[in-house]
Amino acid sequence: DIAVLSLVSNVANPAPGQQVALTATLANRAATTSPSFVVRLYRGDPLSPQSPLVEIASSTITAIDPLQSGVIGFNVTLPTTLGNHVYTLVVDPANAIAEASELNNRARWETTFRADPALVVSSGGAVPVTAA
Repeated sequence: DIAVLSLVSNVANPAPGQQVALTATLANRAATTSPSFVVRLYRGDPLSPQSPLVEIASSTITAIDPLQSGVIGFNVTLPTTLGNHVYTLVVDPANAIAEASELNNRARWETTFRADPALVVSSGGAVPVTAA
């Protein structure tokens, strides 16, 4: 059983347009070496149709030893727009590996950018954004 244990950013409070490193910890919970499998990072969430889904990175893991874990990282440049921004990592998205559970094959990381309510904007001015 391949599982995603976590998906974290190297920046606690990122700014709009900032590049962050998203790092996932993956584990092989089986007593045998895993076969190779694909890992995909999406902007959006495959389980949330209201969030547009865009694949932004993909990688193939050749194997994980029995009862071991490893990490994989992806660099992502965050959007500059206001709103909630979701990133979802999915291992074995085609379900090619027979597993006891497919429910642990994904993890989400998200950040929200909001307008600064303390700013007074004159007409024609841009609204700076801040991370929530």
